[in-house]
Amino acid sequence: PIFPRHDGNFKGDLTKNVPYVLQQAAETINVGDYPTVALALAAIPASGGELFFPCGTYNVSTPLIIGNSQQHIRLKGPVATRSNAYSQCVNLNYTAASGSLLVLHNAVDFEIDGINLTYSHASYADSLVVVDGTSAEIVFRNSGFRGIAGSSQAAARLLYLKATYDVTIEHC
Repeated sequence: PIFPRHDGNFKGDLTKNVPYVLQQAAETINVGDYPTVALALAAIPASGGELFFPCGTYNVSTPLIIGNSQQHIRLKGPVATRSNAYSQCVNLNYTAASGSLLVLHNAVDFEIDGINLTYSHASYADSLVVVDGTSAEIVFRNSGFRGIAGSSQAAARLLYLKATYDVTIEHC
């Protein structure tokens, strides 16, 4: 069966008399259906959902910010059998010279699974991922954090946790 995609523009009560499986399918958004990762992330409903990344490298030049109004979000790639920390086929690559690839500010119930978080600008010196505010229930799984070959300067921090709790890092 073909399931409807959620484009963030639904009106009215679409859950009335809709089978549960259709509601679940609408919560998964394929980043490949959008011109940028930021637009795909913005399409996730306020109630949360999953942003699926097909294999590939996704260059990001402005920070992806998940704040107070976004909770219960999963960023997921197709998880490969791991032979090392960077064996996943999805790379989310930050190309700017400053700022952070991902900022979680007061985020609750957020997960990244099967995605390598990287930076590639030669003079990058900030924190690649920042988790701050009262963020909680944050999970990094089957993922890697690193600079791309050719980056001459090391990031100040790959993962910066500030005033946060209940963070899980596994198989990274």
